[in-house]
Amino acid sequence: MFENLSEILKPADIAAILRLSKNTVYNMLDKGHIKGYKVGDMKIWRINKMDFLTYINRSDDNYW
Repeated sequence: MFENLSEILKPADIAAILRLSKNTVYNMLDKGHIKGYKVGDMKIWRINKMDFLTYINRSDDNYW
């Protein structure tokens, strides 16, 4: 299902996949629900594909 995803994802990519707003994804990143990292001077969020897949596959996630 996720074979064609880029190895590095943007919050907008995650929002589209999960059908959430970008603000919700940013909140999830800030709270550590999804593991990500900030790059550059503007601290732009990026998410590794494997970290996102780990989030998707976690059975104990109670965010929803």
